[in-house]
Amino acid sequence: MTDDDLYERAYELVDRNEMIYNEWESYIAKRMAKKWPEAFASLDSEWPTVLEVASMCADEISDHESFLETLRRILKALAQGNQLDGEGNWQS
Repeated sequence: MTDDDLYERAYELVDRNEMIYNEWESYIAKRMAKKWPEAFASLDSEWPTVLEVASMCADEISDHESFLETLRRILKALAQGNQLDGEGNWQS
């Protein structure tokens, strides 16, 4: 998968779940940053978004499919009513 493909596929997931993503954008990013800290840290931004990372730091993500699957699962869990705290941890 090319770097452009990662962004396009991440964007498709976000677009299909736009309301959830917009509400939880920073929380989702914090959750994803736990698994890909190098990618999120490589941006010169205090709070990089998942789409920024997918677009500009794809080379820092060794497994693009895993990145997309993790994003898909997070969006699905949030749509089902689960919640993330400010640190990106699931609340019980």
